[in-house]
Amino acid sequence: MDAGGIIGAVIGIVVTIVTVLITIVAVVFSLLITLVATIGPFILIFWLLKKQQEKKAAEQKLLETGERATATVLALEETGMLINNQPLVNVKLQVQRQGQAPYEHTHQMVLSMLTIPQVQPGTLVNVRVDPANPRRVAIALGKDVEVEAYCQYCSSTFPADELKCPHCGAAN
Repeated sequence: MDAGGIIGAVIGIVVTIVTVLITIVAVVFSLLITLVATIGPFILIFWLLKKQQEKKAAEQKLLETGERATATVLALEETGMLINNQPLVNVKLQVQRQGQAPYEHTHQMVLSMLTIPQVQPGTLVNVRVDPANPRRVAIALGKDVEVEAYCQYCSSTFPADELKCPHCGAAN
């Protein structure tokens, strides 16, 4: 065999190896794309559901352990989204914590059609506030929650159905 034949054989082997490597990379890449396209949506859905569950658990913990406060509903705004045929809404609140200045807060929540009358503008609702982060507010809705009023004169709370503050006698 002469030098030209050896060079030709080496070039042939190199071209074959490169072709095989390109084919392997293409097959692996196409399998990866197929895997991501097939499994990716399931992973995304699982992740979103997990985040929603964590958010709901955090809000439930805040309802159980948060500082009691009252809030006046200033506005109820639709977001245009429905979750399980229930509206996702923004509830604009004026939160009144005992011994603190009132502040506005917008709370986004899924609202059952049955609880919409409880959060109309002007309605007083019970809320729970994270004392470490007053921007974390949960609205306490339900039959087991007694609505409380806040007395602006003596800074105490009392049942909202009472006409006067039992502590100082100020009108509700």
